Amino acid sequence: MAAIAIGGLSLFLSSTNNGIPIIASAQFVIPDEDSETTSSSPSRGQVNDTSPTNRTFYINTVSFDGSGNVTDEPFPNSTLPAGEGYVLSPPDEEGDWSIRTYAFDPSQIVVYEGDQVTLNFLGVNAEVHNVTVNGYVEPFELHRGELKTVAFTADRAGTIDFNCQIHQPTMHGQIIVLPRG
Repeated sequence: MAAIAIGGLSLFLSSTNNGIPIIASAQFVIPDEDSETTSSSPSRGQVNDTSPTNRTFYINTVSFDGSGNVTDEPFPNSTLPAGEGYVLSPPDEEGDWSIRTYAFDPSQIVVYEGDQVTLNFLGVNAEVHNVTVNGYVEPFELHRGELKTVAFTADRAGTIDFNCQIHQPTMHGQIIVLPRG
C-alpha cells in the first residue's frame, strides 16, 4: 500500500515468511514544486516521533559455544586477543575441545537525546560480570540469575558504551543517542 501526503510518500509493505508476518515501512520526503523540502510533523506515537519519552530495554549476558574433536578438525593454533571474553579449552583425552565467547544481547540500542533510558541487565551466562555504562551510572556486579536495573537521561547526542570489564574484548555494547529533532 502506498499513500501520498503533503510533500511526502509513505510506503508500507507486508509479507509472510513461513507464516511469520514481516512488515516494513519507509517514509520519503519529496521536494515540492518550489524545490523546497516539506514534510508534516508526525503525531505522538508515529514512527518518526522524536518527543522525549521513557525507553526501557532488557539486555542479556550470553555466551556462544562451539566445540570440535581433533579427529574431525584440528585444534586452532591462532592466538586470541587477551582477556576473558574468549575461552579456548584445549583437547581432553578424547580429543574434544571447545571455545566460548561472551556478549550482550542486544549489543546496540538507539534512543533520542533527552530520553529517559532504563536498562535491565539480566545475568544469564558466567558467574559474574562487572558492568559499566560509561559516564552515566556507577559500575556494578551482575551475577547469574540476577536482574539489575539502571536509569538515566541520555542528555547528549553521541554514543554511550556499556561493557563487562571481566569479559573483554567481546562483551561491549553501545547506546546510540540521536540528536533531538
